[in-house]
Amino acid sequence: MPSFHGAPDEQILYNVNAVNYLVFVVNEAVAELRNNEQHARKLRDYPPSAKLVFRALERNGTMTINDIEKQTYLPHRTVRYAIKRLKEGGMVTQLFYIKDARQSLYRLAE
Repeated sequence: MPSFHGAPDEQILYNVNAVNYLVFVVNEAVAELRNNEQHARKLRDYPPSAKLVFRALERNGTMTINDIEKQTYLPHRTVRYAIKRLKEGGMVTQLFYIKDARQSLYRLAE
């Protein structure tokens, strides 16, 4: 942590801000761990392909089926089945793709 040279009141304010920031970071990390635990419990009964597709969407955000295929190296049919299972479980939502109406976008459900 960088050192601070200034008036004692400024030093206290600096330390309080640093502590507040660290508390914020720790709280965010704990929330992310809880979220990951919940996802892990939900994904437990899914096939490996669905878990891989879920992780790809988690890492990359909104994707088309073609994007998911390229990212995961899974065949088209396998990706479609994984998406179907994840949608049925309420873990993935389907969106309209403005650039190409023949395709859909997929993202993790909120």
